[in-house]
Amino acid sequence: MPAAPAPARQPRPFQPQPWRDRRIEVILGNLLRTGVLFSAAVVLLGACIYLTRHAHEPADYASFAANPPNTAPSPESSKA
Repeated sequence: MPAAPAPARQPRPFQPQPWRDRRIEVILGNLLRTGVLFSAAVVLLGACIYLTRHAHEPADYASFAANPPNTAPSPESSKA
């Protein structure tokens, strides 16, 4: 006697995946990746804006000041 055919699997409605470690890792990984790409885009945009505004300015090394006035360390501050 032949075996009875197995009942057809009924499709289950979509059920969201529970919060498991792997799912949280994927979400955080995507969030971090998005943040890094966004910050890189901001830096690249700022560099482009800076270079378009200041690319043709000559460098003036004759008036270079290592310490701006009134910010040089005083001898009294170095004594402990």
